[in-house]
Amino acid sequence: MGPQQTTLHPLHPLQKKLIVRVFAMTDEATKQKAMGTVAELYGIDSIVVDLKEQKITVVGEMDPVALTKKLRKLGSAEIITYGPAK
Repeated sequence: MGPQQTTLHPLHPLQKKLIVRVFAMTDEATKQKAMGTVAELYGIDSIVVDLKEQKITVVGEMDPVALTKKLRKLGSAEIITYGPAK
């Protein structure tokens, strides 16, 4: 199964793109928990989850440290990249 994408709002020029690896995301249940954790934060416009790579790509206006901190409640998580959305 490929990456799952959810788009919540159209892209805005000031948006940032954050890619986080969540090492605890190994099955569909933890994938859904991770998506729910990210989706409840304010300013998130797009979420793409790649279970095979254990990566979550988030686009929106968000605090990358706060988002990663919330994901760490599921297990080990680290920021891979953070920069402007293209």
